[in-house]
Amino acid sequence: MWGGLEASGAPTQTGAALIDNLGLEWVPTPLAGAPSARSLHSLTASGPVVLAWGGLDGGGQVLGDGAAYVSEVNVWQAVPTAGAPTARARHVGVAVSGRIILWGGEVAGGAFTNTGGRYVVFTSSWLPMSTVGAPSARVGMVAASTDSLALVWGGRSAAGVVGDGARYDPLTDTWTPMSMVGAPSPREDHTAAWTGTRFIVWGGRSGTGQLLGDGAAYDPDTDSWAPVSLLGAPDPRAGHVATWEEDRMLVVTGMTATGVTETGKAYR
Repeated sequence: MWGGLEASGAPTQTGAALIDNLGLEWVPTPLAGAPSARSLHSLTASGPVVLAWGGLDGGGQVLGDGAAYVSEVNVWQAVPTAGAPTARARHVGVAVSGRIILWGGEVAGGAFTNTGGRYVVFTSSWLPMSTVGAPSARVGMVAASTDSLALVWGGRSAAGVVGDGARYDPLTDTWTPMSMVGAPSPREDHTAAWTGTRFIVWGGRSGTGQLLGDGAAYDPDTDSWAPVSLLGAPDPRAGHVATWEEDRMLVVTGMTATGVTETGKAYR
């Protein structure tokens, strides 16, 4: 974990890595070589390399730089800006096929974008991303990676909350729309988890602000959605976190109708 806002409301450039060294322990990340203090950036891991990129500085300006943290040696390495995506915040980052994909978000002036870039970890260089067939410009979307694809879904466009998405192949630089048949209703502040075979979208907030307690699972092999059971589901919520652990999706915390919660449940 790295960066974000401190209790004072100011962004920080500090962080820590959780290391399994005969028992879990936190190791502070160094300041030397770290990106400048920021929030609403992306932090994306590809093997031992974690790319911190973009975000907002303390004055609310979007940033177009970053650095790569190498966990094996606890050092930051410089990342070139030549060929990098335009400065942005509130974007998504996923790692697939040796590349870290950065996409979408908010650029200077508050406009949304549907552009992005591919960071090649091995060569520490950038490749452009096509916008042909890409989802509309947006923020508040979710993203996950399969063995070969990046999946992007939902969020808020300039026209409002959306309920669509697309699959991106970083090797061929191509986008393919995801089916909308059986897809979840439009939403933002939701979560997504990759099970190894399915992309599960759950929870979030509708365009009218209603908290949602439902979702669906997407199969990229068949381009199809199946509903997620409502039986025993957590209370509707937004701004929660979700992750896939072995054989189940864990959904915890978030904002419910009664306020911030620490509750959660497992889905399998």
